This record gives sequence, structure tokens and C-alpha cells, in this order.
Amino acid sequence: MRNARRFAATLTAMATGAICVGVVAASPVSAATPARANDFDGDGYRDIAVGDPDASVGAITQAGQVKVIYGSKSGLNAKRTQTITQNSPGIPGAAEKQDSFGSGLVSADFNRDGYADLAVVANNEFVTGAGRGLVTVVFGSRTGLSSKAISFGTAKGEWLEDSSAVGDVTGDGYPDLAVSAGRRPYLLPGSATLASRISALRRLPSPSGNVDNDQVQGVLIGDVDGDGRLDLTTPYESAFTGWKTALAYYPGSATGLKDPVRGNAADDYDDLHRPMAMGDINGDRYADVVIGNSGTRDEPVRTGGEITIWYGGSAPFGVRQKVSQDSGSVPGGGEKDDFFGESVAVGDVNGDGRADVAVGAPGEDFGSITNGGALFVIYGGERGLGSNHDQMLTQSTAGVPGTAEKGDFLGNDVTLMDLNNDGKRDLIAVALGDNGVNVLRGSASGITTTGAQGIGSISRSGIDPTLPS
Repeated sequence: MRNARRFAATLTAMATGAICVGVVAASPVSAATPARANDFDGDGYRDIAVGDPDASVGAITQAGQVKVIYGSKSGLNAKRTQTITQNSPGIPGAAEKQDSFGSGLVSADFNRDGYADLAVVANNEFVTGAGRGLVTVVFGSRTGLSSKAISFGTAKGEWLEDSSAVGDVTGDGYPDLAVSAGRRPYLLPGSATLASRISALRRLPSPSGNVDNDQVQGVLIGDVDGDGRLDLTTPYESAFTGWKTALAYYPGSATGLKDPVRGNAADDYDDLHRPMAMGDINGDRYADVVIGNSGTRDEPVRTGGEITIWYGGSAPFGVRQKVSQDSGSVPGGGEKDDFFGESVAVGDVNGDGRADVAVGAPGEDFGSITNGGALFVIYGGERGLGSNHDQMLTQSTAGVPGTAEKGDFLGNDVTLMDLNNDGKRDLIAVALGDNGVNVLRGSASGITTTGAQGIGSISRSGIDPTLPS
């Protein structure tokens, strides 16, 4: 997931603060078995969406686009692709300069019709009389992502970040969509006819309770306190934290999310576009938070970059762990400008019931190849992150698609997704210089190069493609 842009025609002002909503209504649907995230055509195989926020649409620069590569029994089908822009039929608004459509992506079957839907962030879209940024939900169908969509923006004075998350925090059986809006999270509850409930969009309280001082870095959904209900977690900084990063969570309940609970621990870094992910790393049934700190920003960081794990618990986030290339189990060693932690993803790649962490280090050098980039897989265990079989992979590793070259920047973005339905997450990674994605399969022994795939031409701009959260 990434480290972290006006739509015309169909604007509706709602409530105080002129939150903006655009709708191309999806028809009511009958009950169906919900699709898994990213299965846009409901065929049982997950698909991949790649955001390209810097892509030109015709002569319109940095309008942004999303490219979809559809999955199949034999893997991703590079011959079956789809490109979506704000000029595509049915998508609210229009492509405009520097909208950055595709700056963030997340998927769920929001209306439970058997087809996964895709939420697309355009974090630089300006809406007259409202805030900055727009979220567009494109609905899935039997043939894939369709021309049915809805969109919503922020209140005046607020702005969308790239970060978004999904999960049923309201307990009604429908996935809900959370987005980060500068000073606070927003929540859009899922429903059978999502368009008819767009007015249910909620502006949540700011993490510290002082909205003018808070800066929300992102949103994550998972059960961090172990009560069996999903919670919304947000890393944030404010005067309360000394402008250092802390975590707050909004506990789930039978009536929805409660007011935020603030953690007292704060980390030394600060940035509003930091990569983050969530999963149960030590198998204790509490969701844990992983945040990357690659050293590309002006703050204290271990040489080469690091990640921080904030562990869930009955009193969440009191225990932290930092992992870098200088940690005992992680291959290699930290060097200046490795950018370890530029991207992170969490999921169980070996099927042992504990979440593992994929980390991108796009600045990694090896041999005479500078900025070739590397992927790290660090395995979860009872005592936390790190094991004697942690992995480092590059395009010089036997079986990894492509050829290692200067400026490939492998690991610029990563995600973990079970593409072949074997119950183990596969590693999907962007190689920026190659303008491609590599797919490496999960297995009982970890990430393997058996059955690996390399797919090129994923980005029109070739600048900063993004993968789903």
C-alpha cells in the first residue's frame, strides 16, 4: 500500500460544511454472496487495480487514471485490462489538470451484490465551495468495473489524503469506507444501495478532540482491542503529541464507532504521507499497525530506513517494535538512501495464521547496480516480527521476473493479495523503472518464485503508480 485530487455536473451540498456528493446511481440489487475485495467481475479470482495519478488524459496533464488487470485461474491476464479515468462513461465529473485520480485505492463489495467495487481517491481535486479531494466508488459487475459510480468530497477547509480503508465497523454486514481528510477521518457506511445512503457520510471527531491542531496521517480498520468488533485506527500528530506521530482508535460497538481513544506513546517521525498497513503479526487476535519510515523525510531515522510495529492489545499500542535491515533476522544491512519502508503491506504469506510484512526498499543497491530496489518479507511469530527465514528478493534473484538494472526502483509500492485462492497471500510489487509489476506466489515455505509473473506497461506516466491498500 502507498505511503501515502472538482467534479462538475452532479454536485449536491449536504449538511453544514458543504460536503460534496456526486452520483451516477447504481440500481438496487438482490442479496448475493459478497465478493472478495478486488474481484470486480465476481469470477472468484482477484484482479489488480493500479493507480496512475500523474497520467495525462489526452492533453490534460496529471489528471490521473486507474488501470485494471483481471485475474483468472492461471493468474493475471495481461491481455484483459481496463483503463478508467474521470472521462470514462458514467464516472462523475471530468478529468482536469492535476486532479490526481488514482492517488489512493481500496476495494470491497460495498453493496454486497457479488461483485467487488473500487474506491478511487483523487486527492488534488478542487471542488468549489467545499474541500479538496474526491472519492469515487466504481461498482463491479459481471463484466468487471462498470459505468455505475458515486463520488463524495470533503467539507470546506478539509482535504483528502491518499489513505483509505474498509471494514464493517457499523456491524450491519456491509463493508464501510473510511478515508483520511486532513484533520479527521470520514466514514461512508456500506449498504445494498450505496447511492441512496450517501447522505449518511460521517465526519468523525478529530483524534485529539482539537480539530484545528490535528493532522491525520491515514486510516486503518481492524480489531485492535480484541473485543470482536472492528475499530478504526488513525496515526496522527498534533500539539497534544508534540507534533510527533501517535495512534488513536475509534472503538467499534453495537451502535457504531465510539469517540477516539488516544494513545500516549509518540514516535519521533512526522509526515502526512507515510505507508501503513494492519494485521495480526503475533497471532494474539489483536490487530497490529505497521508504519514505514524510509528516511526520505526530514526526521530521525535509522540509516537506510525502518518500520515501526505498534501492537494491539486490551490497551492498544503500548508496545512497539522497530525493524530495519540492521535487525538480526533481516537480510542485508542498512545503507544511506536504501529507503527501506518506502512501502509496506501486511498479510499471511505462508498460511501459519500469523500476518507477515512485505517491505519495499526501492533505493537498495546491489553489486554495481544502483537503485535497483529490493523486496523484503519479514515473518510474523509468537514473539512478534522477525524469523530465521526472513527474505530479501531483487530482480537478480533467480526466478524473479525482469532484469536488475540501474533505476528500476523495485519495491516503490507493494501489496499482498491471494490471487490463486490457495489461502496464502501473494506479493505484488511495482518496479518503477521497468513500468511493471511483479507477482511472487505465497507458499507454506514463504514467498516463492515458482509461477512468478511480470506484467509491463502498467503506468502511462511512469512516475508513481499505486497499488490497493
